[in-house]
Amino acid sequence: MNLCDRKNWKQMAMAALGAARIRSNVFCLVFCLVLAGLAATPERAAAQTETVLYEFCSLPYCADGTTPTPILTMDGEGNLYGTAAGGNSRAYAGVVFEVNTKGEESVPYDFTLFSDGVAPNGGLARDASGDFYGATAGGGYDGSKCHRYYGCGVVYKLSNGVEQVLYTFQGGADGLEPNGGLILDKSGNVYGTTYKGGGAGKGKTGPGTVYKVSPSGSKTVLHEFGSDGTDGRLPTSGLIMDTKGNVYGTTSEGGVDGYYGSG
Repeated sequence: MNLCDRKNWKQMAMAALGAARIRSNVFCLVFCLVLAGLAATPERAAAQTETVLYEFCSLPYCADGTTPTPILTMDGEGNLYGTAAGGNSRAYAGVVFEVNTKGEESVPYDFTLFSDGVAPNGGLARDASGDFYGATAGGGYDGSKCHRYYGCGVVYKLSNGVEQVLYTFQGGADGLEPNGGLILDKSGNVYGTTYKGGGAGKGKTGPGTVYKVSPSGSKTVLHEFGSDGTDGRLPTSGLIMDTKGNVYGTTSEGGVDGYYGSG
């Protein structure tokens, strides 16, 4: 950056009587001040500190859960809620956990490894009543295509520590292994993605779906990713929704390069 070195500052002083040079010098002064401000920004960012609110147990079968998923939900009092894909007091099936403002953890629900779900691997959606909605990658139906996967996955509702399975995936056109978090609309419908399944790919080898489940448990497949991969395949993330009801998400593979694309 030679524009604002000492030589230029000396030239500025010698040429102060020229209007055009004055404008250039003012620009140089402002530009230098802006650069100084930008240079200081990383230093301010580096001064941030981290506070560990809670440390999970490091053993495989810890009652508080292991491998917490990266999405948290906060209530109006600042308490945090999330899921851990492994651990719990009964089986290695995962938990729903709460961490309060004091850093104390509690487990509102332990998954049992079978019909109620296995491996909750996404965040939770919370309605106005304080009930939670989520999905598990396994559990539920354990026949046919899902036998080796310990179930095809479920969508569930958790109310005061009591779980209700809203939908059990069958591993075919309806999808397999729901991933990511869920979102809610104003009518109480939940939306999410499945990592596999869908009619386009013939069940467990399918490239995934985007789905909707109503409060009564009725499921609708909104989109089946195509078998050639050009529209994406294997979605792993949750969704977001705009004010018009359009949903947005990503896929981990597919795209312009088709089946082998990078997402």
